[in-house]
Amino acid sequence: MAAARVRRTERAGVSPADDAVPHRPARPGSAARGREAGAVFRGARRLGPRTRHPADREAALARWAERCFVSHGPATAADLARWTGLTMADVRRGIAGASGLVTQEIDGVPHWYAAELPDLLAEHRRAARGLLLLPGFDELILGYADRTPTLDRDHETLVVPGRNGVFKPTVITGGRAVGTWRRVKLKGAERIEATPFPGAKLPAEASLTRAFSRLPS
Repeated sequence: MAAARVRRTERAGVSPADDAVPHRPARPGSAARGREAGAVFRGARRLGPRTRHPADREAALARWAERCFVSHGPATAADLARWTGLTMADVRRGIAGASGLVTQEIDGVPHWYAAELPDLLAEHRRAARGLLLLPGFDELILGYADRTPTLDRDHETLVVPGRNGVFKPTVITGGRAVGTWRRVKLKGAERIEATPFPGAKLPAEASLTRAFSRLPS
């Protein structure tokens, strides 16, 4: 199996010497990037230098909390626990030691996010509310204990049929999931096939086609 993954990675144009075996997690302190082909992750490459990690456990928990809330905020303590697998006791320790975060109650629940997030959102609000074609395992869906800010609870089984852990690619507009999509071939050409959720409306077909054309092949 490993040899087959390496061969597929080489055909995708990425050397296994670059830690690029598909689905291999990024090493701590690094980021992974890959090419999407439909919902299949074709290859990953380690980005950036390896970083030193704190030897002190409390400092490590704080660093973990900072990274989660900077990348996923606004997010909750439950989100941090799900993202890291930490106990709630360690989650609370991490949050207590974290720096550079803002706390805000949303619907009575404390959320944390990076201090610069409001400025970033103001700068990129139009893009944030625009049309996105997300892959099956994107963190916008996968990375939260409560997905309802993005995905209606009644639609979860349409994204994860049978709750088998396999997530379908989603269509996002206005910050909400409105359907699923897949890559299909018609007369030798690839195109998008999108399915709306019950009661939801997909963007115009021309908009979907333009967004699809910008995806890597």
